[in-house]
Amino acid sequence: STPDGASDSAGLARFARMSRIARSLRLLRLMRLRRLLEVATRIFDSCGSELGLMIARIVGLVCAILMLNHFIACAWYAIAAGEPDENWLHTAGDVTNTFAYFCAFHWALTQFTPATQNLAPVTFGERLFASFVVLIALVTFSTFLGKMTSAMTQLLNLNAKRYQQEATLRAFLNENKVSASLAQTVWRVYRQQQQSAARQHKASLKEARKVFAMPSYIERALSYELFHRSLLSLPIIRRAFDGFNYELHELCLIIEEYSAAPAKKSSP
Repeated sequence: STPDGASDSAGLARFARMSRIARSLRLLRLMRLRRLLEVATRIFDSCGSELGLMIARIVGLVCAILMLNHFIACAWYAIAAGEPDENWLHTAGDVTNTFAYFCAFHWALTQFTPATQNLAPVTFGERLFASFVVLIALVTFSTFLGKMTSAMTQLLNLNAKRYQQEATLRAFLNENKVSASLAQTVWRVYRQQQQSAARQHKASLKEARKVFAMPSYIERALSYELFHRSLLSLPIIRRAFDGFNYELHELCLIIEEYSAAPAKKSSP
């Protein structure tokens, strides 16, 4: 066999050995990934607004791409470190481990984006791994762009009604040649009214019931969260229901049902 063939076989054997090591660590990584997904779910559920939720999703997508590139960079560095022959680390020169990691991380990022870098696979194992990464990047980055586009579209749609109202008001001011000082006053009053309306509007429990079939124990807990502070601020209620937590929950539920009931029209 030729020396080149023997070198390729040795590189393939080292790549296979590293693949077995990676498989042995897969379970640990999956457990970590599961915990990260649980944390991300709790963060998304704790967002108090649609704007915050969209921003959290975008940040989550970026973090997922960075984490994937971190694992690829570690594998790219480990392949070169296990190669006794010429490899991409020799191309980078005599550098520290930290600089070598960031070189590997930069290389991983360039596989997902149309960016440039001066490192290239040298050995057979490096080229095989690079081909595998390109295939992953082809699918992953397309999915990433699709999700980013969807999140940005939802973010714009949240304010579509307000943008339309502002466009109508701006067209009225421009077409009627309203003076700049008066236009500024109009915009200031308009924005103050928008902020006041946003603070005053609160989604009711009745609206929340339309989202999903709410169990009775959740209704009781939500009613208690909505009304118990106001009730307990009254001294007579605080003394009357001292030690009667269940009855206080029931009173909150009755108040919520009464407040959600449509008002009866008085007969003429």
